[in-house]
Amino acid sequence: MFSAAGSVWLIINRAHPFYDDLYMGPDSTPRLRASLEIVLWALGEAEVDADPGSDRRKFYERERASAWSPYVADALAELRA
Repeated sequence: MFSAAGSVWLIINRAHPFYDDLYMGPDSTPRLRASLEIVLWALGEAEVDADPGSDRRKFYERERASAWSPYVADALAELRA
């Protein structure tokens, strides 16, 4: 999620297992996708609302990039197994 010129964008990585396995997976429905978007928006809004350079902002940026994404990918791989 990023903010530019007063707009906020949520971008879902189509190359991540989250997209194929869950978001657009075989059991996906419009309601499930909307529910997942709510969770992603909540996390993204918290990141964007945090003051730039603050510990809170750094936490969200670091966790999104280095922790949450690999954990989700690993957990989805376990579900496929």
